[in-house]
Amino acid sequence: MRNHITSGPTEPDSQQNSVSVDARAIIRDRLTLDVPTAAKVLGIGRRQAYEAAREGTIPTLRLGKRILVPVPKLLAMLGE
Repeated sequence: MRNHITSGPTEPDSQQNSVSVDARAIIRDRLTLDVPTAAKVLGIGRRQAYEAAREGTIPTLRLGKRILVPVPKLLAMLGE
């Protein structure tokens, strides 16, 4: 079993945003994300993300066979 140890300062709850600093780095200057990348941003599994996209819980665009998640709509959904 692995132990997960986090280090570094944590922000008070009043200053936390719904999108983490790591997620902000992923989506910076991007208009769309593929579903696996959106899953990382949302902190959910790949399968859960595809299911949410299929159900319409996550906003998506279809371009041929590709499923893309528009970043502005994703951020709006998260209240950013």
